[in-house]
Amino acid sequence: MDGGGALLNQGIHTVDLLQYLMGSVTSVHAHTRTIGHEHIDVEDIATAVLTYADGGIGTLFATTCAYPGLQTRIEIFGQQGSAILENNELVYVASRDGESDWSHLAEQRVVNWNKKTANPEDAVGTAHRLQLQDLIDAIDQDREPIVNGEEGAKPLQIILSAYASASKGLPIYL
Repeated sequence: MDGGGALLNQGIHTVDLLQYLMGSVTSVHAHTRTIGHEHIDVEDIATAVLTYADGGIGTLFATTCAYPGLQTRIEIFGQQGSAILENNELVYVASRDGESDWSHLAEQRVVNWNKKTANPEDAVGTAHRLQLQDLIDAIDQDREPIVNGEEGAKPLQIILSAYASASKGLPIYL
């Protein structure tokens, strides 16, 4: 009745980007709760440990209890460098050897996300519109859309595994 919780409704976009950047997820161990909203049938807070095919470990946190609509954030820390994205915008990058100067990328602003908002339409921007337009173009041009069903299934599998893990109290292996 609620249309999806913190993971399925809002978090799926960040889970999608995370698995695209980090690769295949092999296991999920999650916990979910409904603590900040009364009378809803979905989680408003979720946390998970993700294990990747290459042996990496990641953490995922999603909530609809952050007011007034705080930024999404992905932090990647690896052996050769680190990067931070806020609302899909690269805001920090550094390499281990210091030879690669990526700082100019942080200056490339596609959307001004400095303004915090509680209005979901303000936070989404044009991303959904662009995906729908690509789907229409793909149909018109008889081609595969940029994001096909196989790609769309990847974050969904991670989230459904997180729900199963939270329900069973055990890690789920994909």
